[in-house]
Amino acid sequence: ITDGYNMASNNFTARRYAMSLSLVPALIHDKPDDILVIAMGLTNTLYGAQALNITQHVDCVELSGAVASAVKKLEHAKKALNSPYSPKNAL
Repeated sequence: ITDGYNMASNNFTARRYAMSLSLVPALIHDKPDDILVIAMGLTNTLYGAQALNITQHVDCVELSGAVASAVKKLEHAKKALNSPYSPKNAL
């Protein structure tokens, strides 16, 4: 749970909140060329970081091997994992 939101959920509110964890800092930074996402979770934060066309490079580090294996099986995660901005060595 982060700020009262269940981050293990994948409903609209949880996705929007997770995406804002990467979008807001990137949008207030004057030149967000490189972004590092730590702890991929359900890939919503990673997807948010990739959604910015002002970002040139996104790296992602997942701390849990179990999460890295499981997330590859989630249908909604494929968009983030197959993005041209997706880090190829994230998992």
